[in-house]
Amino acid sequence: MNKLLEKYRKQIDNIDFKLVELLKKRIELSKKIGFLKNENGVCVYDKNREKEILDKIVKEFGLKGFNKNYIKKVFKLILNNSKDNQRL
Repeated sequence: MNKLLEKYRKQIDNIDFKLVELLKKRIELSKKIGFLKNENGVCVYDKNREKEILDKIVKEFGLKGFNKNYIKKVFKLILNNSKDNQRL
């Protein structure tokens, strides 16, 4: 059991690292978008875009059997972080 447990934990560690790398890339892009919005006098918060993202993600994950409320909470945190980064 210990070897199998360790194997699974290493796989999770690898996935966690990839998630962090993807979030880092997302933050970098979000900052670029914030810069463009600032240059063009566009508001950081785009209600329609946020709804579009959440609807698409929730639908996709729901179709795959995931808890929709869980994934919505996760992405709201990600989107809030993006808005914070765009305001900098």
